[in-house]
Amino acid sequence: MGRIGRSTLAGKQPVNQEGMGLEEMEPNTSVFFAQVRKADASHRMDITNQLLRGKHFNGPSKVVYLGDIAFAFLSQLPHPETPTMIEPPGFNEQQWSMQTSSGDIKLTVESRPYWAFGLLNSGYLNIIRITGPMEGRARLVLDTVAALGQPPWEFSHQGSARKWLLKHHPLHTIKTNEQTWKDHCATGRETLREMIEVIVQRRDTLLRSMEDSEETTSLMASIGQEISTAREALSEDNGPAIERAMARAEAWIIGGDPWLQSEKHDLSDALNGVQDRRSLNSFGASVISMKGERLEGGSSIPFVDLTEDSSESE
Repeated sequence: MGRIGRSTLAGKQPVNQEGMGLEEMEPNTSVFFAQVRKADASHRMDITNQLLRGKHFNGPSKVVYLGDIAFAFLSQLPHPETPTMIEPPGFNEQQWSMQTSSGDIKLTVESRPYWAFGLLNSGYLNIIRITGPMEGRARLVLDTVAALGQPPWEFSHQGSARKWLLKHHPLHTIKTNEQTWKDHCATGRETLREMIEVIVQRRDTLLRSMEDSEETTSLMASIGQEISTAREALSEDNGPAIERAMARAEAWIIGGDPWLQSEKHDLSDALNGVQDRRSLNSFGASVISMKGERLEGGSSIPFVDLTEDSSESE
């Protein structure tokens, strides 16, 4: 259950002379609105540096009710900077805004009450702004939606959400917001599908250059298995699993290419190289999870402590 907070909603976004919100004017920025379903006191703000910290942070701090939406987005960013609280929580710990970046991607999340004065978690929504290349934005959205398990564009209180959008973000509606989410997910899937097809083409090219042999048959079977694994993961919107399968397939292809072998690219170096270069996708093959999992190369993901699961009791 959320806490009793201030009843006033956030003020309108800055507008230009045509009345368009500044965030809608950025061609490289996508704006989403999401229903918060779970939130508890799982994080704190480091008052000295205004950075988001885990709930066990011992320095001077304030409680932050992060919520499942923000947590999911942060979990899908590869190697993000520690989030900065650009609007610290006040009396209402669930009303705040923060930003972080990861490579070319910049993420900003705002938490705002929109129903029943924010007395319950279901009375909050998040405004998400993602700036950067379209491919990266789409992949982040697809991975986040898959991680959430429930469409974030489905508001618990449709009427109140509609009125709130009309008042604060008149260029957006319930329907256009849903379509924006779905369009980005579709673009993310297409990016992953193209990634798989590139590997298929490379496999076919390699096969044409090889003689028929048991070794060739075994190699093609190994590559084919990884491609099948990637396609199955695609049907489940499991981007990280696709990337891992494609990295393994890439390694088999490199290991079976005589020219690359002459350049002394052994199998293990090839696999690590694929991940390090992030050549398969703008987000690369190293995104797995922010919940304590490790990269296949063995190095952990440095990030603020986000290991505590959120829970809700309303």
